[in-house]
Amino acid sequence: MAFWKREKKTRSSVSIPLAVGNSDELGYVKLSNHPDIITGVNKIADLVSNMTIQLVENTDKGDKRVKNQLSRKIDIEPCRNMTRKTWLYKIVRDLLLYGDGNSVVHIGVNNETGLIDNLTPFPMQGVKYDELENGDYLISYNRRKYTSDEVVHFVINPHPLYPYKEQAIK
Repeated sequence: MAFWKREKKTRSSVSIPLAVGNSDELGYVKLSNHPDIITGVNKIADLVSNMTIQLVENTDKGDKRVKNQLSRKIDIEPCRNMTRKTWLYKIVRDLLLYGDGNSVVHIGVNNETGLIDNLTPFPMQGVKYDELENGDYLISYNRRKYTSDEVVHFVINPHPLYPYKEQAIK
């Protein structure tokens, strides 16, 4: 039989439902509640928390790794109540899920030595920002206000006018 005399085949029209259940009940799901997003963020946090943090000094002969108490504090024992891996894991998860692109770590100083004693990440659900008239800001957490020199503030995609805030991507 010649190809010009063949009957044309038709495709069946089967509809595929896009939602299961009543579509009126479907609504917005926060990224922090979506299992696929959580899995991806956990993978990123795991990879980042396994990386070494190295402090380096710029010299005439190139970068040189600094090995002192500060580098030990940051890379080995940053927080008294958690391991280094857990500490970094929390910072990454706060940046990507809970802190709207922000993570705030309080700097605890030993009064006797004046050295950094503890770097404690704040739970981002309780952190608020108060803008000051001079362009500076305060961080409110647990009914206490912190200045920007009392914390380490990590920001992803900073806002051009308010660098302490994350800029929403539209």
